[in-house]
Amino acid sequence: MTVSRERKLVCHCLTAVLAVAWCFQLSAIGRAQDAAPADISPSQQLLSDLGMDLDLLADLEDGKELSMAERKCFFEMLLAVSRAEPGQLAREAEKLLRQDVPASEPPDGKGFPVAPLFSKPEAHRGRLVVVSGAAHRLTKVAVYDKDVQEQLGKDYYYQVFLTTDDSQDDPLVFCVCELPEKMPKRPSPESPQPVRIAGFFMKTWAYPVDTPEGAAESPGDSGPRSQVAPLLFARELAWLPGETAPPPEPPVVEAPHEPDNGQPGGGLTARQWLRSLEIDGINYLVDGRPILDEEATFDESEALLAVLYHVNRRPLMRIDEWARDELDLAEIEADPAAVRGEFFSLSGRLTRIEVRRPVDVMAQRLELERYYRCTIQLDDGRPVVVFAWTVPEAWQAGGEFDARVAAKGLFLKLGAPDEETGREAPIFVAPRIAWYPPTVLGELGMDVGLFDDVLDRKGLLEKDRECFYQLLAAAGRTEPGQLLREAKQRFRDAPADLKRPDGQGFSVVPLFNEAAGQRGRLVVLTGMARSVVKIRVDDEDIRARFGIDHYYNVFLTTDDSQVYPLVFCVRELPEGMPPISDPGEAERVQVAGFFMKTWAYPVEVPDDETGELVDRGQLAPLLIGRDMVWLQDKPSQTNVMAGAIAGGLFVLALLGVWIALWQYGRGDKAFRGRTIAKTLSPESGISLNEVGLNADGTPDFSRLEAADREKDD
Repeated sequence: MTVSRERKLVCHCLTAVLAVAWCFQLSAIGRAQDAAPADISPSQQLLSDLGMDLDLLADLEDGKELSMAERKCFFEMLLAVSRAEPGQLAREAEKLLRQDVPASEPPDGKGFPVAPLFSKPEAHRGRLVVVSGAAHRLTKVAVYDKDVQEQLGKDYYYQVFLTTDDSQDDPLVFCVCELPEKMPKRPSPESPQPVRIAGFFMKTWAYPVDTPEGAAESPGDSGPRSQVAPLLFARELAWLPGETAPPPEPPVVEAPHEPDNGQPGGGLTARQWLRSLEIDGINYLVDGRPILDEEATFDESEALLAVLYHVNRRPLMRIDEWARDELDLAEIEADPAAVRGEFFSLSGRLTRIEVRRPVDVMAQRLELERYYRCTIQLDDGRPVVVFAWTVPEAWQAGGEFDARVAAKGLFLKLGAPDEETGREAPIFVAPRIAWYPPTVLGELGMDVGLFDDVLDRKGLLEKDRECFYQLLAAAGRTEPGQLLREAKQRFRDAPADLKRPDGQGFSVVPLFNEAAGQRGRLVVLTGMARSVVKIRVDDEDIRARFGIDHYYNVFLTTDDSQVYPLVFCVRELPEGMPPISDPGEAERVQVAGFFMKTWAYPVEVPDDETGELVDRGQLAPLLIGRDMVWLQDKPSQTNVMAGAIAGGLFVLALLGVWIALWQYGRGDKAFRGRTIAKTLSPESGISLNEVGLNADGTPDFSRLEAADREKDD
């Protein structure tokens, strides 16, 4: 009886265990069936094998721009094709071409028919196709996602616009990881490149194109339009240079070249010049949204940076000629495409600067480490955004500001609507932001940020040129005697270390010894003009922009400069005052000017070894003024005696230096350091911007300060 019960208990237990095991088996089978995708095609299987999550293909929207939700699918597919072996996709696609195409769509030997990709995109997600056609546009697109960059092994891919025999004028867009090394990187409708390419289809993509002026059916039809194209992904393409590519019409029709109408810039208008650059993506700009960057797949920053690069290289004279003084924001908002590429004069208050850094590939290509997004509140209160190549050094860290500024900006597009007003802020591109602080120079329209580029102890360099002529122009905008009156007022309030020990005027010591801290400082000095030479300005751009065709170089010595000259460049001379070129002549003058730099210029001195004349570098403070006062009043007996002594010493120095140098030969170098020979001025009539001298190891002016102290004692 007991054994029977035990047997029944064991049977029941075994039955229960078997039942549980059977349930687990059924559950596993169900899970496996649920996990297996239904009707997966060979193309999709290959895509899955390359690491693509096929579920991402389920929620795509055709005929629209790439949404933020679709970015993951986009980059997953790009990474999947990058993992394929070279030639793998082409081989698999050729196999599928023979077995995967329905009988109703027989192949013609050139590739898959593309019509189904346009008409039934949802039925062909992840399909691998191979086509032959003409590549007529190629763009290098930056990748900003760091994780994608790491997996892709680079921070860019190529976007290829391709037309086939059966697509006619409608392009297909391939995103390609690699291109053949020798394939031209700038195909065009006039010179399309024949290619064969295999890739996976994702969706039909709507991208913006621009209807050119004159090509629209009605005046209101110009501007951005959307065009739809199949979007596919490929590892590489085959370039077929030996074959003749069909000459399809481009999907983006360029505006006809307008005739030469006498406009500045070699007969081109600003808009014609912009079109002539053939910048990839310039026709894809979309108004009403920001310049896309890190959060978007197809961004406009490459077009922005390309425009910024060319605007920065454009001569300022051309930009000044092109710039329109009247900025009508209503006109821009009404039809932004009609004024895209025009330059405008902008002025207002700078409120914010954001520092932007281009991706590595763009930074290397453009030699640009950073650029700046500047928000400016215009004089009428409206905000605009200006992307600038450079800004004053004091602002290059970015942040919040309140400063008066101006720029000559090229209108690029309308940005995103403002959250408060709902209005779209215009976006401009400019070479630099000019800074006009509440100082004498700022009020005169001098961009004080230009002082950042000035280099001391060298000739007038190309980097100094704009600063030099803007200073001359600013000085020329003053009234006669205005700078002199302003400088005298500043002298009364100046600290003691900027004055001579006797309190009779500004000290020249800081101008010789502390150049970097004196930029733009206004001073007035009295002394002897030893050389006054008229300099003719032949530069076309300076004449056109500033109306400057000449200025005067004045070499001035003061009581505390001893025999070391200061150089003033002034716009005018006092009436009746003659030029001075004879070392034995001098006129007593008073002149006010802005300090710019320590200037190095060449003078002829005897060589230490041979005694022959050689060019050596002489240093002098360089100041810019409008005019000067010729002190013709009868001097006192004391001043007559002092002037006679100074003049006599000057002439004796000029005459005696040769005798002294021959007498002492190589011995008394200290003496030669104190003599000036013909070191007061360069060759008569030489413009400062013709002197490219670099001076090192030149005289130490610290002795001037010691001499001042001795005088005071």
